[in-house]
Amino acid sequence: MVPEPGKIAVALGERTEAPMLMRSGVGGSVGRVLLIAAVAALLATSFPARAADGDLTRDELANGLQIWVIERHAAPIAAVQIWYRTGSLQERPGIRGLSHLFEHMMFRGSENFGPEEHHRRIRALGGRVNAFTSEDVTVYHQIVPVAGLDLVLEMEADRMGRLKLDEDVLETERQVVLEEYRETVLDDPFANLLKQLAEQYFDDHPYSYGVIGTMEDIESVTVEDCQNYYDAHYAPNRAALIVSGDVEPAAVVEMARRHFGPLPASKAGHNDPPPPTWSGPRALQGKADLPVPVSGVAYRWPPAGHDDSIALEVLSRLLSWRVDEKLTRERRLCVYVYADLLPFKQTSVLAVVGAHFLHIDGERVSEAVTAEITAYLGAGVTSDELERVRNQILLEERKRRYSVDGLARDLGNALFVEESPTSFRERLDRIAALTPAEVTEIGRLHCSPENVTTFRAEPERSSKLIHVLGWLMSTLHL
Repeated sequence: MVPEPGKIAVALGERTEAPMLMRSGVGGSVGRVLLIAAVAALLATSFPARAADGDLTRDELANGLQIWVIERHAAPIAAVQIWYRTGSLQERPGIRGLSHLFEHMMFRGSENFGPEEHHRRIRALGGRVNAFTSEDVTVYHQIVPVAGLDLVLEMEADRMGRLKLDEDVLETERQVVLEEYRETVLDDPFANLLKQLAEQYFDDHPYSYGVIGTMEDIESVTVEDCQNYYDAHYAPNRAALIVSGDVEPAAVVEMARRHFGPLPASKAGHNDPPPPTWSGPRALQGKADLPVPVSGVAYRWPPAGHDDSIALEVLSRLLSWRVDEKLTRERRLCVYVYADLLPFKQTSVLAVVGAHFLHIDGERVSEAVTAEITAYLGAGVTSDELERVRNQILLEERKRRYSVDGLARDLGNALFVEESPTSFRERLDRIAALTPAEVTEIGRLHCSPENVTTFRAEPERSSKLIHVLGWLMSTLHL
């Protein structure tokens, strides 16, 4: 539940101090013994859930801009992020890939700042700046000394409300994105394959064409298309300002009101398209310039903000380890197994991919993957397995949340992808509280046969040498 606008502070967690292992009066072998004992204790104990310190404050301007401030008074720096509700989910045929194209054009200058000046001014402060686009959001992020905060907000507000859009800007960045498309999709066999499979899996839903979009639409999009998209989506009521670091909420809100307050809200309708439809189990086919076939399964899982999503995230790691162990090391059906969880705002997908030699049938690999997952869940997750994976995740989470950028990014993801600000505060505790029985039960529910799609991709060119090599390795158990 989102707190009401205003200065509402929510505790993020308690400060966790690093232990003082080597004091001035302790040295030599005694110090080493203490250090070894402390490390052993850490390895034998679950990591505590809470990792962040400070308070979370929310405010909102009259034009709809949300302002979230995370106080982290550890160093005189601040992470500044603008999250926009614009990704491939908001696109349609004719403008597929426009959100990503805008990520580039947003650095080409606005009314008061010239092309690439945003980059130059932040780097002159000693800061870092970048951006990314996903299926659900576009995010502009920077880390700067606190003294540069006002300048960053001024530049972000200027390009939110007064971006320069003309033929020269569009054509320059169009060519950059087209070259990126060639390098990351057309010249990357595996990425090309994933794009083929996504188009089949998601049918006509916007997730089907991914962040990069299509060359056809990138080549044909006009300045008018860009202006219409900008007016609809790059507006205060379509965004959130997240500031994390050595800052005072009142000062941040005052700066935000001064720079973003005069900008008008978007009057366009902002309804997301319906979630992807599901017609039941299917078999997908593809071709790629790969040396060996690739086969596997994709499980339809609930959206990122679903109550079961944390247990499924843990389960995805457990299944990755299990399937790799069984299919590559024990049964030698595959030479490589790859599992990836793709959490989206409207759905999630667990893909388990196995690369195998030509003489092994892809259907056999897909069946083996589902059989191993079914067997694993049938036996149930063990306490030791859960503890190992849980500690890995908590360690990663703690490391990320010790940075101001990581804190801001986790909050933005909770707000815009999971659509639950409470998940930001509760996530670590929920991971720590998971039980083997809970993970097993949730896994059985969502790894059911009706949620499975199988896929197989054949090499575009068959190699007799690889075929013979695969047969020999299987026959001789190499």
